[in-house]
Amino acid sequence: MNSNFSVYPHKCRFILFILLSLFSISSSAQEFSFNMFFTDAAGNKDTITLGFDPSATDAIDIHLGETNIVSSPINGVFDVRVTDEWISRQNSQIAGTFHTKKQYIKKMECDEPYSINCIDIYTENWPVTAKWDSTLFNNDCINYSLLTGVNPGGWWDTPGFVAFLSSRSSVTFLPTDYPGSTEWYYYINNSNDTIYIFWNTFGNQNTIFSSIPDRYANSKLIGIYPNPVKDDMIVENYSGVKIVKIQLLSGTSSIDLEQFDRAQKYTVSSYPKGLYIARFLLENGMYVTKKIILL
Repeated sequence: MNSNFSVYPHKCRFILFILLSLFSISSSAQEFSFNMFFTDAAGNKDTITLGFDPSATDAIDIHLGETNIVSSPINGVFDVRVTDEWISRQNSQIAGTFHTKKQYIKKMECDEPYSINCIDIYTENWPVTAKWDSTLFNNDCINYSLLTGVNPGGWWDTPGFVAFLSSRSSVTFLPTDYPGSTEWYYYINNSNDTIYIFWNTFGNQNTIFSSIPDRYANSKLIGIYPNPVKDDMIVENYSGVKIVKIQLLSGTSSIDLEQFDRAQKYTVSSYPKGLYIARFLLENGMYVTKKIILL
């Protein structure tokens, strides 16, 4: 008895080809992806793709369609890439291992912090505008995803900007230059180009705020106790420089503490409970941040 395959060999081969093609497409798909569109002041444009997937790593994932362009020279007018240049140069004093226009990081559970993408921008025409689809971030697990000019671990240190991707669809920004700490905001590549760095990550309020390690925040200059604090917060200034402003920052509010130049004790019992970033502006222009919890 002839099988269907022997009777219709060409038809069966065509169906098999279609099935294999669909499998190939699905195997390279990712769980979440969005485009970020960049335009500089002269109208030059570039685009990167960001996202996450359970199978992704912090390097190049060929199965997700990522391509390493580390050997490709930057566009001498306008170029935006995701790279590991800053991390490699800071940690090992060597050049980076990957550059890409498409980068997915590993998907995490809702209250677990994601890895951080370092976005490199070269342009001769600042400022730059970034645009994206904010409706993609109306999810409780990623509604505090952000783009920022502030190094991870100090999201709330200014200068710089913090743009939450769910609450706006664009941001226009300049390169961040913080006197005394410029290595946190740009690097010089092997062609002697100045590359400014910006940062992206995914997460909700808990993961974004709780992922700030004190080692990035000059924490030894300022002391706060008790922490967590219920009624009165004591501030100890070890910097030897006058504090000129104190703010308590949460995902939804900013509170300026009064009499910051005349007292070390602050009553905070009337403020909403939760996790805050205490930001101190010193007279020399330096910002110091500390994580605190109000009970």
